[in-house]
Amino acid sequence: MGAPPLISAVWFPLSQRTLSTAIITQSMNLGTLVGFGTSIFLTESSQVYPLLRGEAVVSIAIFLMVIVYFPAKPPPPPIPSLGGGTNISGPTIQQDDVVPIIPSGGHGSAEGDPLLSSPHFNASAERKQKLVRFWKDILHIIKIPAFDVVAMAYGVTSGVVAGWQAVLVPLLEPLGYTQVQVGRMGCCGAIGAMLVAPIAGRISDWCHRKVKPVYLSLYAGFTVSMLLFCLIVSGVIPNWLPAMYMLSICIIATINVVTPVVYELAVDITFPVTESTSCGILVLLNNVACLVFLLVGDMQSVQESPAWLNWAVTATGAVVFVAMLFLKWHYPRQVVDDHNKSTQQP
Repeated sequence: MGAPPLISAVWFPLSQRTLSTAIITQSMNLGTLVGFGTSIFLTESSQVYPLLRGEAVVSIAIFLMVIVYFPAKPPPPPIPSLGGGTNISGPTIQQDDVVPIIPSGGHGSAEGDPLLSSPHFNASAERKQKLVRFWKDILHIIKIPAFDVVAMAYGVTSGVVAGWQAVLVPLLEPLGYTQVQVGRMGCCGAIGAMLVAPIAGRISDWCHRKVKPVYLSLYAGFTVSMLLFCLIVSGVIPNWLPAMYMLSICIIATINVVTPVVYELAVDITFPVTESTSCGILVLLNNVACLVFLLVGDMQSVQESPAWLNWAVTATGAVVFVAMLFLKWHYPRQVVDDHNKSTQQP
């Protein structure tokens, strides 16, 4: 999940960056769609093994295609911030942070010393330099307040919703919904996300540095939909099957559509750190939040009153919306791209 922004930056221009990220991230929903769809037909545990074998065959086929043909980058870089390579350099490394290939003290040179000139030695030193750069990038990122807010906001909400989807069947069983009906809700939500995400990505590209309204609108839609869902489950609003389908679509779609917007925002905020490092932290927080949510949901006291989980998801959406509302948004990478684009124009 940390790769889409890097692929978008390498292969697509600024005007198509969020759109391409949206398409790549939503390809994951194809798997979600298959998962929810197959759950409708899986009635026995013995039917799971053929599904796993089929998934393994598809994964191996894709892996082989990547090995056979997957170019590292297009001939010219699509955006100026990439410079001449596929990676964006992180914060400047001081001289004392670099692992020297040639030792100080005048005891020979790389040309005269077979050990220093060996490919193995150079490769080892290069790996150490990359490791130093990686940890310097991490320290640089966590010192950016805007990224901390964005990372926590996205990680908590997306992780909690992922855990919530995993326990959706027992949450809706008291209302009389079957596993088949819940599976269909999940399928509709995944389809909605795949349809809406490219549209939201394109709008974000058009908005350029004014993507904040798009982001807030998605979280507002998620919070309102989740609130109505909680009211139906609690009996405040009459239970109506079409309404539950619509709310499930809105909840799953909005939280998935916000993913490419957040990814590109995080990369912009943390520039010039590499995209994979910035988004890797987002993915890490996502999985941590999902794990915590599932562990809490497995507690006996929570299982006796599972409606609490619905309200927890709603609260996370409301808190994130308020936090992002007052956050000052900066776009360093887009500033570099716009500046270089203007200087290159005749």
